Amino acid sequence: MPVGKNFNLRFKVIYDRRKQALTELKELRILTFKVPGTWQRRGWAKHIKDGIYQIELKLPESGIYQIFFGVPSMRVRFDQIPPLSLRIKGQSHAGR
Repeated sequence: MPVGKNFNLRFKVIYDRRKQALTELKELRILTFKVPGTWQRRGWAKHIKDGIYQIELKLPESGIYQIFFGVPSMRVRFDQIPPLSLRIKGQSHAGR
């Protein structure tokens, strides 16, 4: 994943009890932050197809990032779903 450049991250959302993809989430909220919390962005994931969602990210520098998920319409908070962790390596391209 490039540092300082836009990229798309796709992931599948599965309802654990039924082991089925969730395809009708109208509002999948995303919180991305750099550990230990020095940078953060919030946004919405877009449903692509068959339970696959996509978010566009632009991470400013190398480091560890966590992505939290929430679904306000289902009263699911960011702290109720395990986060996705990413380790980003590379040189910053921001400002180029």
